[in-house]
Amino acid sequence: MGMVDWVKNKLTAIALATSSVEKTALGQGGGNELGSTSKHQRHRQGSLADALNQGEVTQEVQELRWRMYKVLEEAQKFKTEVVGYDEDGFMMTEQTLIEEGNLGKNTLNKIKMDDTEYSETDEAIADGYEYYPLELLVNNDIITMSLSDVLVDEKEKPERVLKCEREFRPKFDIEDYTKKMHVRTISDTEKLLEFYVTKYADEDNRKSRFFLSEIKKSIKNPRMTDFLDITNVMFISYNTVGVKDLMEFDYKISGFDKIVEFDGYYIIKFKAEVLKNGESIYEKFRDVDLDERYKNKEKRKDRD
Repeated sequence: MGMVDWVKNKLTAIALATSSVEKTALGQGGGNELGSTSKHQRHRQGSLADALNQGEVTQEVQELRWRMYKVLEEAQKFKTEVVGYDEDGFMMTEQTLIEEGNLGKNTLNKIKMDDTEYSETDEAIADGYEYYPLELLVNNDIITMSLSDVLVDEKEKPERVLKCEREFRPKFDIEDYTKKMHVRTISDTEKLLEFYVTKYADEDNRKSRFFLSEIKKSIKNPRMTDFLDITNVMFISYNTVGVKDLMEFDYKISGFDKIVEFDGYYIIKFKAEVLKNGESIYEKFRDVDLDERYKNKEKRKDRD
């Protein structure tokens, strides 16, 4: 990964964290749920880092967030590729403009899915089989440990791109074990969501073996387990193939479809209704006043 891409990934990770500070600050039930540290006098109290860590939306936080979004918005118009090395062994890179509307579409067309070959047969066509094309490939990466991890290196549970909502707490959270998710197009308002979970246990996570057992139970009888009981699937795009970073998606689950085995994965499928289909969080957090100052090219000392 080149330096430009490394910086872009770090900025995106921080931007994802800052995009949810209001939700973190309020929590469920309207109370502050940021931990016991809020009960004590903090040595960083009043600083930008402390405001971010505590979920306080100060003017400094708003301006920092919008500056990052402006930088990322411009950076995503280009891709960086390694074109060679100079005589001293240093990497030489080249930036090219990404065509609008071509964010990984060629890559999506090359991805084989569990029913791709069947969909191309004459028998399938004769049977009126409906093949749902791949719209997005969501890599369920760890985006950051938390704002604390980014700012002050305090370790917490890793956060992943996918977020699932449910009415009751299950024994296992499907998003914790999902490697990637395919979003396939049924229509403009309905999608097929496919969670890819590796069939092989993670030696570093003892719970993964038990989760795989739950999947096997679900194949026989979906009602025997509770990890399928999700109501919504949400994510903000980050290294997602088919769309630029920092776009917001929200799908309401309309029903469980099936579980199949393919290429070393269990694929857990749901049908879903579209609530948000790529809304820009740039617009959600736009700072009109700061944006106008940038357009007027005011110097920093004039803005502060």
